[in-house]
Parts: sequence; structure tokens; C-alpha cells
Amino acid sequence: MPRRRPPALRRRLEDEGHAFATTSDTEVVLQLMAANAQGSLFSPDDPLAAALRELKGAFSLVLLFRDR
Repeated sequence: MPRRRPPALRRRLEDEGHAFATTSDTEVVLQLMAANAQGSLFSPDDPLAAALRELKGAFSLVLLFRDR
């Protein structure tokens, strides 16, 4: 799967039926994670790793996990 910038990913996710509440690139990352967790893209074991593989560019993210 080619790496894409958030606007292109956002359009693809919207075409797949994902709804966005903001215009933030961070929301695109979260929606990618949700799509991967649901298996709608390519069903990886780790939705975060799968989302990061699809991104092109530089991002700063802080994620907190209850079980990690």
C-alpha cells in the first residue's frame, strides 16, 4: 500500500464511510487505527503500526494505552 499524506487518506476513509468531526490530521491517524482495528483495510495485528505504515510526512503523536 503506498504511503499517503493525510488529505488523500482522509478522502479514502470518507469514501469507506468514516465520518470526521474535525479537520485535524490527528483525526485521520485515529480513523486509520479504527479502520485497521475493524479489519476494513488489511487486518494487521497492530492497528497503530498499520496506520503509521500508511502515513507520509512527519507527525508528533502521544498515545496512552491502559494495557501497555
